[in-house]
Amino acid sequence: MAERLRWSLKAADNLEEICSFIEQDNPAAARDLARNLFQLANDIPDYPLMGRVVPEFGVFEIRERILSPYRMVYRVKNETVEILAIRHSARRFPTLDKLME
Repeated sequence: MAERLRWSLKAADNLEEICSFIEQDNPAAARDLARNLFQLANDIPDYPLMGRVVPEFGVFEIRERILSPYRMVYRVKNETVEILAIRHSARRFPTLDKLME
């Protein structure tokens, strides 16, 4: 069990961009998605290793949870879970170095 949850600036920006895009057509759907993604993130510290290792990276500490069609990528480090990115599953991830910036 991790004791702390942290959002990277990149992940916060991802969430804002996704919700802003959806909000243009459906504000209620954007609010629901934001609420569901926050709930997913808040649940991760209870069972941080529940998410699968991100196949593109193959690094034990870099994991993801899915809220279809979105992938929430996070890093487990000591007692902290850091949300690194949220991406639509149709989009490719940047390199691990870029993700960690």
